[in-house]
Amino acid sequence: MDPLTHDPIESLLRSADDACGAPEMPADLADRVRRRARRRRARRMGFAAAAAAACLGASTFAVFEVRRRAADADAARIRTEIGRLEREAESLASIVRRMESIEIRRRAAEELRRIGVTAAPAARIEDGIEEAAAVLVGHADHVLRRGGSFEDAAHAYRRVIAHFGDTRWADVARKRLRESEKL
Repeated sequence: MDPLTHDPIESLLRSADDACGAPEMPADLADRVRRRARRRRARRMGFAAAAAAACLGASTFAVFEVRRRAADADAARIRTEIGRLEREAESLASIVRRMESIEIRRRAAEELRRIGVTAAPAARIEDGIEEAAAVLVGHADHVLRRGGSFEDAAHAYRRVIAHFGDTRWADVARKRLRESEKL
């Protein structure tokens, strides 16, 4: 025996194994070990699958919740925008009606002048009052459309109501004040 390749402990262990013989083991020990390993592997896979399913469910719920909240925020923003656009459309429609009214009066006055009749001074004063009230309401609407302070617009609406209370523009100003109080 070569002292470099010979290990005395290995020799001792081999001789002890030979003296004792093979340990007694059940014949199905290998099968039992394999079954136990499969069960452990299956349990680990089951836990991993359950954890993955829980994570997937939580993330899916979170995504849907975020989308729902975003949709709610979008819907609220859209409702606000629709309200603003409706107010702007109403304002523009009232300006168009005012311009139509002025155009009708202008044509009537022109026709009266053409046939030689002059308008009564009281009618001209009334037209001037209506126009002044319309200008103030138009100014207040313009302030609101351009994102100005509601207080400035409300002040103009109140001036129309105070100074031109009997005109249709005072009614428009009252309506706009009531709408703004609802917001």
